[in-house]
Amino acid sequence: MKIKLYFTGLLIVAFISTASAQLIVNYNTFVEFELLELLVGEGIQANSLNYTGVTSQRGFFNASFTNLGIDTGAMITTGNIFAAVGPNDLTNATMPQDSGCGTPDAPPSAQGPGGLCRPGDADLNDILSGTTVTYDAAVFEFNFIPEFNTLLLDYIFASEEYPEYVCSDFNDVFAFLLSGPKPNGGNYNKQNVATIPGTNLPVAINTINSGMPPPTGPIFGCTGDAGSLAFSNLYVNNFGGVSIQYDGFTVPLRMTVPVIPGETYTIKIAIADAGDGILDSAVFLKEGSFKSVQTTDINDIEHLNTFNIQPNPSNGQFVINAEFEVTQTATIQIINSLGQEIYQSKNTKKHLTEEINISDAPIGTYFVIIQTENGKAVQKIVISR
Repeated sequence: MKIKLYFTGLLIVAFISTASAQLIVNYNTFVEFELLELLVGEGIQANSLNYTGVTSQRGFFNASFTNLGIDTGAMITTGNIFAAVGPNDLTNATMPQDSGCGTPDAPPSAQGPGGLCRPGDADLNDILSGTTVTYDAAVFEFNFIPEFNTLLLDYIFASEEYPEYVCSDFNDVFAFLLSGPKPNGGNYNKQNVATIPGTNLPVAINTINSGMPPPTGPIFGCTGDAGSLAFSNLYVNNFGGVSIQYDGFTVPLRMTVPVIPGETYTIKIAIADAGDGILDSAVFLKEGSFKSVQTTDINDIEHLNTFNIQPNPSNGQFVINAEFEVTQTATIQIINSLGQEIYQSKNTKKHLTEEINISDAPIGTYFVIIQTENGKAVQKIVISR
């Protein structure tokens, strides 16, 4: 069945009269299937939804007048979604706070103050590679058929674990686990496609952060394959924020995955606390952004594995990431809608990361072109203010 976003306008009208600098959340009005309707955009037929979690862990949000970076959509959390509402006046936001089961499998004397007293998720445990276990999982899982060859989803990860528990075992994590056929053969088998562009690192506390571990804390969680301190450009410090409670969150990120039009896929969107059940985390999913679009096949360039632009949309400052199987000489061009070149560079690299600043360019749609002797690939970037 084709999901239609027939009530989106009504949602905006319903909330516009109460819009302010405060985040607005609601879990009572929306059943799970309505949240899926809110999330799905063009080029997607979705069905067979399953939700794991309690009602208060999922809902609608309106962040139009906040510093979050996404206006409206659906959210899932490791606690009650109302814990997300600002201002940022707590260092330990957890809802509920007094359940007495922060770590349900620990002895009663060591369980801690809060949490939902619920289990975690086995797939998220696997992502953490056995370093810790998860609690209070919330999971949306559904089947879908894409109409076009590229799957997109815009999102933000936020957490109360920032910044005190960066590099620790309390590495709250989420994932978009995709299953279905790959365009070049083989299958996605619960492959996490919510990763930092140009890497295989999952988006989590220990991978996107301020770049500085706590002064007295460990750093083992941010070294080797476990994490990173190199992506502070993707992190927003929300200390003292007036609209969002979480201490930190990512910039808007975009999942971009090649798929086969007309084939059936399954995606599992999951989030959980790690190490204990306290200090909540959330993932905000942009309204209408789970969609499929037709793009130039990145395999038109031999040996090009990934090509991402973050954030997108952008204010004119963004990062281009491209990963080749072998070192290649690549020309990057940015073209406006009139076909005029406004930027060009050339690099010989295997992993290309280029910071772009065209903030003086007018708002609109631009085309980022990567070209080698073996072909070219094209992505759109939207400049907005």
